[in-house]
Amino acid sequence: MNPAFVRANEVIRLVGSRDRLVATLGDEPPIPLEDTLAWMFTAR
Repeated sequence: MNPAFVRANEVIRLVGSRDRLVATLGDEPPIPLEDTLAWMFTAR
């Protein structure tokens, strides 16, 4: 990473826990990639 292109308040590494997410929101079925791409394309 080039320090010249990094802001002082930039988040360098962001991690999370799937277990904590599921505990909070419940388990959701996966969304197929094709559906996600179609949604992104039509949402513009």
